[in-house]
Amino acid sequence: MAAGTMAAPARRRPLALVLLALATGCGAPDGGVRPPGRAVAVAAGYRQSCALLEDGTVRCWGLKLFGQSGDGTPKTSGTAVAVPELTGAVGLSFGWDHACAVLADRTVRCWGGNGCGELGDGTTKSANAPVAVAGLANAVAVAAGDYHTCALLGDGTVRCWGCNWDGGLGDGTTENSSTPVPVAALAGAVGLAVRTSGSSGSVLSCAVLADGTVRCWGENTWGQLGDGTLQDSVVPLAVQGL
Repeated sequence: MAAGTMAAPARRRPLALVLLALATGCGAPDGGVRPPGRAVAVAAGYRQSCALLEDGTVRCWGLKLFGQSGDGTPKTSGTAVAVPELTGAVGLSFGWDHACAVLADRTVRCWGGNGCGELGDGTTKSANAPVAVAGLANAVAVAAGDYHTCALLGDGTVRCWGCNWDGGLGDGTTENSSTPVPVAALAGAVGLAVRTSGSSGSVLSCAVLADGTVRCWGENTWGQLGDGTLQDSVVPLAVQGL
């Protein structure tokens, strides 16, 4: 460059274009849209899997329980797609053909099959998008079986809903319920697991307590309640030897 000659100023991209590029992902190295966020949990059902993302949304793949086609046949997706109308999720569980998420506000949303009322919305109608579990508050965890669901509450109690074969809802009856019912004589719960078998028509639920003991209720044909008998129970029983 000759002495006394001024260099031409570098051309700058207008600020509006820079902001547009950031918003659309055009500035990403691969030129594509940025991913929705990292997965922090995953749950698998019979024909579908779902992931909970760090932004509180849920994405699922396989049989789309929440998206039926216009002719009534189920849609499938080989890639993860967003569950509609669901934000703020902090926990996730999958049953046979329904899924549930506990939200940051301590409510629960469920979607999918609902033949026994396992969605907890007071009906037995399947839902293509998440529905609120009726009358449930202060939930800190949710566990979905094939045809029943239970929620652990912040006060250490448990509520269950859906099929009540063998007394698996733990409310002292064998009546199905499409809304949450309290598990009888159970307090201090800190963990929860449930299992429903549609093929054998059995329901089993268990809770671990703060004192390190375990209570189970429901079907007991093979001694799975752990109480030393083979008798079903409609209320929680202490597992012996723990």
